[in-house]
Amino acid sequence: MAAPAPQLQKAPVTKDQVRVQAPRTAKVTGNATTNGQLTAGQQLLPGSKIVDNDATLEMQADGNLVIYLNTPSGQHFQVAWSTRTWGNTGAYLVMQADGNLVLYKQGGGPTTGGALWSSGTWGHAGALADFVTGELAVHMAGANALWATGTGYLPAKDAAGHYIDSPSDALYSNWSLIPGSWIESTNAWVLMQGDGNVVLYRKRDGKALWSSGTWNKSNVRTVMDPRGVLAVIDKNTGFPYWDTNTWNSPGASAKIQSDLNFVLYTPGGSAVWNSQTWAQY
Repeated sequence: MAAPAPQLQKAPVTKDQVRVQAPRTAKVTGNATTNGQLTAGQQLLPGSKIVDNDATLEMQADGNLVIYLNTPSGQHFQVAWSTRTWGNTGAYLVMQADGNLVLYKQGGGPTTGGALWSSGTWGHAGALADFVTGELAVHMAGANALWATGTGYLPAKDAAGHYIDSPSDALYSNWSLIPGSWIESTNAWVLMQGDGNVVLYRKRDGKALWSSGTWNKSNVRTVMDPRGVLAVIDKNTGFPYWDTNTWNSPGASAKIQSDLNFVLYTPGGSAVWNSQTWAQY
């Protein structure tokens, strides 16, 4: 049985906090820009996309701007985030000179109106948008984000404890996943979906091998509690919708392994919980 809700606390370290310390360097880009960025006046037109390893930012023909997770073949299989502006054929995205990233309906624009969505970052002339490590962000050059989707992978740490531009394969004590963010190994992702469900996906084909069973939950996050329990909780109340019931494992971390098993390890290396998905290649 899960511990009482008041015992669970929201983790203080979030993806947004650790992401700003990782280098923002585009890896692979689509046909809209040369470096994964949109500077003042640049647009993402219908059908255009920016691809960054296993994530894609796509301006769809139906008017929806979407971040997808992709299989190695490039096939989209899971939505990490979207503007929810479908039904607006011909809509396009533009990085305005005032620092606002805006999605306009067909025929609309900065002088004619017709905005369907924006980042709300006007008043920051010279700001740019970029899509890196699965996250769309607006920021001044060399500065922290003014706005970001909060999606993408959690960055790993180097030997000195600094965050690096490489995905983490584990959730450590006080770390958390928010909807649209993930950790990954060579062969698998553990993604917190927008519907509140935490799902282990096989990279080869995008097949779901395990989930927390917490779909249709809003305002939630996944936390690695310092007392050793992994839980999906309400962000405001701390109520646990699901947990591993591993309360006597202080300092434990949750690791997604290359053998496709998701495992909770104590600091001493003992496994106290697992998803039972090993070797399902």
